[in-house]
Amino acid sequence: MTQRRTAAGQFALEEQRRRLVAAASEAILEKGLSGVTLAHIANHAGISTGSVNFYFSSKEELLLETLKAVTDEFYLSVWTAVEQAGPAPADRLRALVLYATDPVIIKPGSAAVWYAFMSEAKTRAEYQEICARHDDQVHFLITELCRGVIEVADPPVDHNADVIALAISGMIEIAWQGVLFDSEGFDCQQIRMQSLAFLATVFPWVFVPDHGNTLSTRDFGRKDVSVVVRAATTADVPALARLVNLYRQSQGSPSDLPGSTAWVEAQLAVDGVCILVAEEPGVKLHGFAHTLAGSCPFTLSGFRLLRALFVDGDLRRGGVGQALLRRARELCRERGELQLEIDTPADNAVAKALYQTAGARMDLRTVRLVLTPAASA
Repeated sequence: MTQRRTAAGQFALEEQRRRLVAAASEAILEKGLSGVTLAHIANHAGISTGSVNFYFSSKEELLLETLKAVTDEFYLSVWTAVEQAGPAPADRLRALVLYATDPVIIKPGSAAVWYAFMSEAKTRAEYQEICARHDDQVHFLITELCRGVIEVADPPVDHNADVIALAISGMIEIAWQGVLFDSEGFDCQQIRMQSLAFLATVFPWVFVPDHGNTLSTRDFGRKDVSVVVRAATTADVPALARLVNLYRQSQGSPSDLPGSTAWVEAQLAVDGVCILVAEEPGVKLHGFAHTLAGSCPFTLSGFRLLRALFVDGDLRRGGVGQALLRRARELCRERGELQLEIDTPADNAVAKALYQTAGARMDLRTVRLVLTPAASA
């Protein structure tokens, strides 16, 4: 009987501690870390301020326990989702991304606690230790899953698992920040869909995007389309104009097939321009890359600018973009050009991640500025 009473008492003690931790999260969300007091926390828990000291020796102990609870809840719940997904790295990575960006796990109170403590971590060693351990655990897990996906690529790819993991972590971070700063209006669905699109772009050999917000693993019995990447000729004008017109529409411009046709014809006649096309022999063109040669007075050497790269929607997951990018790099080497420079919209995170996983780096020395011609007097 005494043992049962002791067990029941211990359970009640732990339950009240959990209630106080939850109340601390609510109080931090309302007052901020610097403004929260034991009275605020007790009020949220529905108990007297003095009673808090029965469960925690100090406010600091309660706050540390709250931080640990937030980090442990996130990691353990994500790990459970990963374990339940089965042994395949692709299934596990998909489960992690979906769960880590799920509104069920991203709560305003948890986000408020996490960022409140993060802001104090520089000056508080105990906060810094917990936050750093959490980040290391999550990053290590994502990196290992990415590495497992990369290892099954056939043919092998030279992807950097650590860089890709950083990009995935960044998308998860966007979801948490969105919930924190706009708990009522932020919709996690968009970032979830973008995260799934990112996985399909970076790992096309294992992920197949479906309609809506789902992402299935690729059937390894299915053979991807085989494409040949070559320089476009005048015979390609109609098919290439169709792709250029689709590219323009994807960037928000209205359809203009005649204008796209005229543009392709003009570009094929310009010295230094090489439009690469990805062709499924005997079938059709599936993508293009518009490149043009340039020369730099600083290095006294040539370079090539990749102005646009586009893959038709039905094959964006099949490695066509990577094939175009590889051929563009080979073109630089064949023509003795120093490097391949890439234009991409600043807000196109998926495209930037694709280029970076191929080895592209940000050049912080220059910024491209644009001037329109001055109106005639």
